[in-house]
Amino acid sequence: VVAGETFPVKALLKSEGGTWTPAIKAWTFRNCTRTELVKVLRGSPDVACVEEDPGPATPPRPPARHESASDEGASASKATCRGRLRGKQAPAAKQRDAPPQPHQQERRQRQQQQQEQPLLLRPTVLPQQPLQLLKRPRPQPRQQEQPQQPRQQQPPRSGQVQQHNPGGLKVVESGKRSSKAERRADGTEARTEEERKERKISCAKTGAHMHTESVTRKRKVVETGDKVVETKTIVVRRVRSKK
Repeated sequence: VVAGETFPVKALLKSEGGTWTPAIKAWTFRNCTRTELVKVLRGSPDVACVEEDPGPATPPRPPARHESASDEGASASKATCRGRLRGKQAPAAKQRDAPPQPHQQERRQRQQQQQEQPLLLRPTVLPQQPLQLLKRPRPQPRQQEQPQQPRQQQPPRSGQVQQHNPGGLKVVESGKRSSKAERRADGTEARTEEERKERKISCAKTGAHMHTESVTRKRKVVETGDKVVETKTIVVRRVRSKK
């Protein structure tokens, strides 16, 4: 509260940056603190007296909507939490004082019955079966490996040629077989079979002829109305080189 001459005091307040607000009927200062303003007013001769109001120098600013809502929510949550905490009981005391539920009573009764019942062991007798001894198979002796016998050389067939080289010699073998059947005008039947084998020996290096041997076997069968005549002929021919 400032007392004194009206116009000089208003001029002083305006010079210090004050603004008159009709809504609240008070002067508002933005760039000046309360202590500095009181010091300036007391030092002016136009001001009769200065009394400080214990309340705030500036009116309180109304809180924003979001701030008020958050404060109210926080206070409500705090009040709710406090009420819940005050209304809670200790877990041990709560469990001890609360009456047992039906399912808890049934569980306790089952446990007591299991503890009271004696443990019964029923022996089971298995049928006796004779023991069977398994015989281990005896190891069989290994068979001695027999040496492989050389294969016998089969005689060459018709038109087959075999070459050997024993001791620097060249041997060529060939064979031929033929058969013939005919029916004559008088009703007789004749069959002729002929087999010929030939063997030539020559020098492997020079190719000079050394020896030739041929064997011819001939078989002839003639069937007539009352008899069968079979004739066999073997002809052996050997040719040697004069050198």
